[in-house]
Amino acid sequence: CNHPFKDYCAAGLAFMLAGALRRCLRERGFFSKRPEPDLRVLLDLVGIATVADVVPLQGANRVLVSAGLRQLASTQRVGLRALFAIADTDLCNATSTDIAFRIAPRINARGRIAHAEDAVDLMLTRDPDRARMLAASLEACNRERRALERQATKQAIARVETIAGEHSAIVAENPEWHPGILGLVASRLVARFHCPSI
Repeated sequence: CNHPFKDYCAAGLAFMLAGALRRCLRERGFFSKRPEPDLRVLLDLVGIATVADVVPLQGANRVLVSAGLRQLASTQRVGLRALFAIADTDLCNATSTDIAFRIAPRINARGRIAHAEDAVDLMLTRDPDRARMLAASLEACNRERRALERQATKQAIARVETIAGEHSAIVAENPEWHPGILGLVASRLVARFHCPSI
């Protein structure tokens, strides 16, 4: 690949592919008798995905997030509007920090705890009532995820603190911990004990 930027998330990569495909079709005259799609309407999703996937916010990613935040202010996606409302976040003045700490966790929680289908449906629905119901479902799932994460982190820290001496690495295990929160718990252990954690 000779593209100069290599740090796109999947949504950013798909957006760039769509742009390249549109350009190729334009050059071949495909849009001479039909309207050319406006890909800017996808930037709200691309911007959210770029922040949520924790890719470096530099270069093209920074541009995509900036454009995505502008697109969010006028988004027609009722699902995003419902999600921002339930997260008590101003859609018109959202920042990447709002996305990272208020929106992305709610979107990701469903996939961590169960199946991500509700999050996908939320992005696709055009029914405001369904959007509110799905946003409420994601909110409940995020609360459950936080509770599971808090409990597992507390248990893991208690186990690690009982081991005397310095740790070069931490391995903590409990079959009762939900698999969807293990990475989050490991991150908490890294932050607490300053060593690699599994």
